[in-house]
Amino acid sequence: MIQQPKQSAAAAAAVEALAPPRPNLGPEPLSADGSSALLVSALLVGLLIFAASVVAWRRRRLADQTIEPPGSPRDDSPEARLLALRERARTILARRFGPALRARTTEEMAADARLAETLGNDDLARLTSLLRAGDRVLFDRATDAEPDGDPSADLADWTALLDALSRSR
Repeated sequence: MIQQPKQSAAAAAAVEALAPPRPNLGPEPLSADGSSALLVSALLVGLLIFAASVVAWRRRRLADQTIEPPGSPRDDSPEARLLALRERARTILARRFGPALRARTTEEMAADARLAETLGNDDLARLTSLLRAGDRVLFDRATDAEPDGDPSADLADWTALLDALSRSR
């Protein structure tokens, strides 16, 4: 039999003080001041805000992309390009100034002081010109004569304007 070395009374008391209580009751309960609940709720709110911003970002990106069925003929006529620019302009304005702007007419947009202040009078005049030309193509197909001449000459200018508007948010 192996003999244990004799310990002094002070060493035995120190070892006894380090021993866990019997029975082990487990971890101590959280404090009742609610700080951990506040932390968890703040993390959940932050996660929800982050998820909402990711969803909004994805929707904007998907709205900017045009989806065409494979094999469908693409209409590259000036009228089709003008109508596409008109729709893109309305989408950009609705994204920037709210979805209620989609329901407004071109004349209402041209007379809006908030749009003139934000976009500038020159850009608003160019944008109004684009929307009016698109409206003529969309709603007045029976009229062959264009009062302002051929709108296809301004397509490049209008495209540059919309590119600039979509970059500045």
